[in-house]
Amino acid sequence: MNDHDFERLSAYLDGELSPDDAASVEEALAQSPEWSDARNALVQADAWLRQGEESPILSIVPHLDAAQETRRTLRRNGTNRDRRGLYLSALVVGLVLAGLALLSGREPNTPPDSAGPGAQAPIVSSGPPASEETATTNDLSADAQAGSIGDAREAQEPALPVDPVSYLSLEGTALGSNPAAVIRNAATGTEKVYRVGQTVIEGITLKEVTSKAAVLERSGEEIPLRAGALELEPPMLKTIDGLWRMILHVAGQEEEYHDLLRFQMDGSKLNVVNGKDDSPFASGSIDERDVMLQFNDNGVVYVMRGTLDIALDSLALHFEGATPYASVDPQDVELRLTRVEDKDLADITELSSLREEVERVRGALIQYAQEHEARFPLKLDALVPDYLETLDTLNGTQNITLDYHGGLPLARIDVPPILRFDDFQVGYAWDYRLKEWDNLLMRSWGGAEWLHPENVLILTCKKPAVVFTLSARGDLHERVERPEYRGPEDISEMAERNAWISRDRANLEELGIAIRMFQNEHEGYTPGGWASAYPAYLKDPSLLSSPKDEPGADSYLYLYPATNLDRLIAERAKDPDIWDTDPDAARQLQAQIPILLNRTDYPGEQPGRNVLFMNWEVEFLFTNSPEWREWVLPHLTQAR
Repeated sequence: MNDHDFERLSAYLDGELSPDDAASVEEALAQSPEWSDARNALVQADAWLRQGEESPILSIVPHLDAAQETRRTLRRNGTNRDRRGLYLSALVVGLVLAGLALLSGREPNTPPDSAGPGAQAPIVSSGPPASEETATTNDLSADAQAGSIGDAREAQEPALPVDPVSYLSLEGTALGSNPAAVIRNAATGTEKVYRVGQTVIEGITLKEVTSKAAVLERSGEEIPLRAGALELEPPMLKTIDGLWRMILHVAGQEEEYHDLLRFQMDGSKLNVVNGKDDSPFASGSIDERDVMLQFNDNGVVYVMRGTLDIALDSLALHFEGATPYASVDPQDVELRLTRVEDKDLADITELSSLREEVERVRGALIQYAQEHEARFPLKLDALVPDYLETLDTLNGTQNITLDYHGGLPLARIDVPPILRFDDFQVGYAWDYRLKEWDNLLMRSWGGAEWLHPENVLILTCKKPAVVFTLSARGDLHERVERPEYRGPEDISEMAERNAWISRDRANLEELGIAIRMFQNEHEGYTPGGWASAYPAYLKDPSLLSSPKDEPGADSYLYLYPATNLDRLIAERAKDPDIWDTDPDAARQLQAQIPILLNRTDYPGEQPGRNVLFMNWEVEFLFTNSPEWREWVLPHLTQAR
């Protein structure tokens, strides 16, 4: 509390503040223990000094003359503002009162005339009898004194309980996929990192974290958390040992590693092993929050560096120099690691076990089909005991639902006669080579149907919420379900439609990433078709089916296969050097030329479709909008 705050509090006690200023002081008193303590101390000081002026006991203590004179002067001036000097006087008075009370056998701050039986009368000075005017004044003084003593007793009553939130301050925030706040508790002197949804104090949870701000929640009430020293960081943990989840991002495509990693920290040394079997993964060092890891891949040592986030449970690593992906810019490769919290470990462990069991069933089904004229069994039970010991882990549980379609043919992919695209029709134009290569693959694999085979097995698990889909081609697709908002019944259809559009958008974004990765290794040309992209770039062909369509449907128009998109932009701009002369205009054209979109509309009062443009952004356009007519319709004649 600074001098200005002290002056405001003193003026508030004297009733000298405006209503707005008084309200701000009352808010500070309600939230700050320091303000509350200062208020109580000032009230106590006033009460003691008033009692000291009138008390015959205190009148014989010469050391209090200065305090009494100060108080009288303040009264004459009609102000009580300069109380800071009275703090010391109040303390002295309190000590003297306590000492005299012990000598007289009464409680401190008890007026002399209330002493118990047998107590001696107070010492008074001799003098002439009081006049009528003096008597009246003394009566008034006695009333004032009684009021002052009452004030003092009231000040000594236990204070109202302090709101525990007033002890909390925000010391820092960390954003990202799992936001956190560093919160200090002045009552306990502790500082801790909290995630959204975690309990900070009993009955109080962290609801929201933004840049340099946080919101707490108590019984539905939102409480903004006052900022402390936002520039501070939490103290470095003694160790970052434990399990971490790893996700690799290459040119925007995400690949999650199912095996967890275990960090082992020894001083500044860091060792990383597989969390399942402790096989080596990488080694390195840590300095405060800066991390360096290196790993050996076929005799080549790769180095990665990154910095732990402020909460010390998230780490983004980038390669220093070369990467294992020769055709990808090192800036487009990122390894993201997040610490696995105890509450998530059970679900992760259960999901890992379930994944292993589904893989065993997948292998058994394919082996059965290969040995039975390329046909899957009519029933899953046919796998036991020759191909699987038991199916008990998947059958007979309320947590898992199995949907099996038996008797389907195995959709084989035969090896094409030409094994490498680089050796195919060398010397021909790239667009012709790419389209013919895709046609060759399609013919070798039995036509377009291989892209959309029927599903043999669909396994749905409630907890952890995940769906496994096994196609007749043998591809196993895993989708972790996340809860989607469902509104009231009267808007449930709209909510479902919006959820479909959102998932449809994600499909187009993933397909766009596959096209870009293909371009990086084929002189800027897009794939001649989806067969060319599978499986190196398009790992999951089920992305070709929109959630609004039947599984296996060919849902998207691919407008510019086997095309160098930079040259296409230059042709549309009628400027072969546009990327050098006016790159902004080139990027504007990119944002107006589609490359992928829904084949059919999303129904509704305003039908529309998701469109992936050549700037790799997805937009939902109403099919009666000017943007649709200007940007999309002219290109639909290019669809295959």
